[in-house]
Amino acid sequence: MASDNLTDRLDRIEAALSALATKSDISGLAAKADLDRIEAEMARLVGKTEGIEHDLAKNDERHAELLAAIRDLRDQMFVQGGILLRLEHRDHDADATTLALQHQIQRLERRIEALEEKGRPSG
Repeated sequence: MASDNLTDRLDRIEAALSALATKSDISGLAAKADLDRIEAEMARLVGKTEGIEHDLAKNDERHAELLAAIRDLRDQMFVQGGILLRLEHRDHDADATTLALQHQIQRLERRIEALEEKGRPSG
């Protein structure tokens, strides 16, 4: 009887240990699945981060290109501004020369008229 009782107890202990082992295996599998999901998520995030870093590098290159283009345009603007300023000075000088020549022509016309009047016989 004591032996049957002992055997029953051993069977219950073995069943309990088996159940614990099964639960442990299931917990281990669940932990493994969680770990696999975490690793997959990390891999996805790493891929996404690398994509973002690549985009940032491309944006930096584009930004540098745009800055260079802006500097070129600014330099061209200064050159063209200098040319425009010189043209405005030449235009002003040409206007002044035209005005001076018009005055000189008017004076010459008056002198010619005065000489023609002197050269005409009065009569």
